[in-house]
Amino acid sequence: MPSPEKPRSLERGVVTATPDVAEPLNLSYLRHLVGNLSGLVHIRSREIFKSRLSEHQLTPKQAVVLEFIANNPGVSQKEIAQGVVTTPAMLVSVLDTLTGRGLVERVTDTEDRRRTCVALTPDGLLALGDIKKSFENVEETLQAESGMTDQEWQTLVTLLRKITERE
Repeated sequence: MPSPEKPRSLERGVVTATPDVAEPLNLSYLRHLVGNLSGLVHIRSREIFKSRLSEHQLTPKQAVVLEFIANNPGVSQKEIAQGVVTTPAMLVSVLDTLTGRGLVERVTDTEDRRRTCVALTPDGLLALGDIKKSFENVEETLQAESGMTDQEWQTLVTLLRKITERE
């Protein structure tokens, strides 16, 4: 009868068996896929962000929405969804949370009553300062963990923007 599989752990992107079995798993081509690698970076950046912004208890998506609203006064819900690349349903959930916490308010556009605009409240503006610091801290931590120079980091950012900016 075969022995049961031993639990495995993931440390710094290398999956290994329990300590008594030191053979790493073969990740094959996965470590060469931009989508897979960017997903791993996304997971790590969320971990860092959450630890740095715990007092506000905001998710990265909520923080991105706040930042977008701050930089686009009078923006509509539709424009926010397009700008932060999310579905309208997901955005409604994010805005409900932010509204409930007193960070944003929804206002009907006086010129087009079908259009709902979103604005930061004074509390939202205060939270935004901490959010910006948290975003910067995530970047600094990721760069430090990777051991990249400033020039390498800027090259990475430039290449990722080339992939994501489709216009």
